[in-house]
Amino acid sequence: MGGASISQIATHPGRLGADASPLTRILDDANHAGIGLPEQARRTLYLWMDANVPFYGTYDRQEQLAQLQGALIPPPKSQ
Repeated sequence: MGGASISQIATHPGRLGADASPLTRILDDANHAGIGLPEQARRTLYLWMDANVPFYGTYDRQEQLAQLQGALIPPPKSQ
């Protein structure tokens, strides 16, 4: 699995998610420094990117439709 290289089966810091996203560079550049994005919102965006950018927080179709309309949905129940 991967032959002589582990690159095919391992993730490498700085190459995926928020670290590699163009959005992170945009948020950090001088042109956008004054938008006043709160630190908690910035961290939420980074977490979203690191989680592979899921759009819906649920598999339930009715909750997906509600979320698409901007409604808050409850977090998934623990299994």
